[in-house]
Amino acid sequence: MTKKRAVRNGDDGPMRAASDAARRTLALEAELALKAADEARLATQLERVSRELERVKEAHENARTARENDCASRDEVIRALERRVREIEGENVMLRAARDEAAEALDKSAAEMDGLIRASAIGFGTMKVTSDDDGNLTKLESDAIEAAMLRAANELVEAKGEAQVSRAAVARMETQCKLIEHDHELIKHNMAEITKVLAGKDDANARQAARLHDLERVLRETVAICETARAAGAADRTETDRLRSALERTRAEKIALERELDAIVMR
Repeated sequence: MTKKRAVRNGDDGPMRAASDAARRTLALEAELALKAADEARLATQLERVSRELERVKEAHENARTARENDCASRDEVIRALERRVREIEGENVMLRAARDEAAEALDKSAAEMDGLIRASAIGFGTMKVTSDDDGNLTKLESDAIEAAMLRAANELVEAKGEAQVSRAAVARMETQCKLIEHDHELIKHNMAEITKVLAGKDDANARQAARLHDLERVLRETVAICETARAAGAADRTETDRLRSALERTRAEKIALERELDAIVMR
C-alpha cells in the first residue's frame, strides 16, 4: 500500500503527526536560534557594561585619590604658613626687646656723657690756679690742666662713639623690625588669599563630592543592572536548555513517527 492509498483509506494520522512534529521541530529550532542571538546580544551588553563599570570605578578612585592628595597638600601649606607666622612673631618680639635694651643703653650712655661733661666743667671751674711772681702758671699746673682736658676730651669722644654705635644698632633693629612687620603683613595677606582660594577649593571639593556621590549611585545602579542581566541570562539559559530538551524529544518523536509512517506505507 502506497502513501496515497493510505490517505484514500483515511489512514492519514501518522502523516499528520509527523508533519506536526516537523513543524514543532522547525519552530523550536527557530526559537532556539532567537534565544542564542538574544544570549549573544546580552553577553555583548554585559561585556560593555562591565567595561564601563570598570572605567567608572577607576575614574571614581582617581578622583577620590586626587581629592585626598589635594587636601593633604593644602593642609601642609597651611601648617607651613602657620609655622612661619609663629617664627616671625617670635623674631619680632626678640628684636623689639633687643631694640628696647639698646635704646636703654643709649640713654644711659648719654646720661653718663652728660655727667662727664658736667664733672669736667665743675673741675675746671673749681681748679685753683697759682702763678709765679710774674702771674704765669707753673709748668706742673699747666701740665695737669692739659692732662685733665685731654682725658675729658677722650672720654667725650669715646662716649660719642658709643652713642653713635648704639644709635646705629637701634636704627638697624628698627629696620629689621620694619622688615619683619612687612613680612608678617605679607604672610597675613598671603594667608587671606590662600583662605580665599581654599574656600573656592572647598566649593570645588563639594561639587566633586556631589559628583562622586552621583558616580557611586551610577555604580550601584550599574551593578544592579548587571546582576539583573546576569539573572536574566541565567533564566534564558534555563529556558534554552528546556527548549533544547523539548527539541530533542520532538526530534525523537518525529523520527518515531516517520518510522511508523514508513512501516504503514510498507504494509
